[in-house]
Amino acid sequence: KSAALAKWTARRKANVPPTRRLDYTEYVFWHTIGCSRLSTQITHLLRRLVNELVVHFELKETMDLADEKLPWILPRLLERASQRGRVVVVIEGLQHICSNDKDYGLKWLPLSLPPNVRMILSATTPATDPDNATDHTKKLQAKIRQTWNEIQRRKWPTLPLKCLQNSCVANFIQNYLSQLSHHDILLGQRKQLIEIISTHSLATNPLFLTFVLRGICHADSLGYNVNHCLVSWMPCRTAAELIQ
Repeated sequence: KSAALAKWTARRKANVPPTRRLDYTEYVFWHTIGCSRLSTQITHLLRRLVNELVVHFELKETMDLADEKLPWILPRLLERASQRGRVVVVIEGLQHICSNDKDYGLKWLPLSLPPNVRMILSATTPATDPDNATDHTKKLQAKIRQTWNEIQRRKWPTLPLKCLQNSCVANFIQNYLSQLSHHDILLGQRKQLIEIISTHSLATNPLFLTFVLRGICHADSLGYNVNHCLVSWMPCRTAAELIQ
């Protein structure tokens, strides 16, 4: 979902004509929750959005911009901005948002939006906790369920993103490696690599697959034995475990 949103946002921004004075056209705001420690804070996200709306649409804001006021200021600013142009707010990783002092939940998100404003939010769907789940995993799953319950309560339209089809995995790997034909691994080991990777239980997971392929190319560029690397990577059962 992260890659899909990033690609969509990049294309959307590329299609927006240059802004001229008094012609604000469309403004696309992008925020990835979890890309840094600060990015997970509600107040940081809201302050970024509020400040960028004020600057882009040249709004005169005289209200107090203290942290606790931001959730109440945002709807009014969106209304004013929508009178000057179109606003698209894209927020990735909604389940990772948090606050140090107050439990805002999703209360900071407006219940309704002006006609010229759209929000695109992404969140992980809940999963059943495994028997050996750590406290961190249980806490994360609880936050995911809380987020998902609120999304359903508000009756927001959702679009589920499924994993890759098994029939597409081998072609995906082949196409990816074909773009890097300068690597020696592609001359004699391509078929073997495709077979090893495509039969892994997480081969249909785009994130896991991307990490493996990038890891292969990076390992080869450093002169490592790719087969030995794969032997150590294939026992991993999650993308997070692979990164570690």
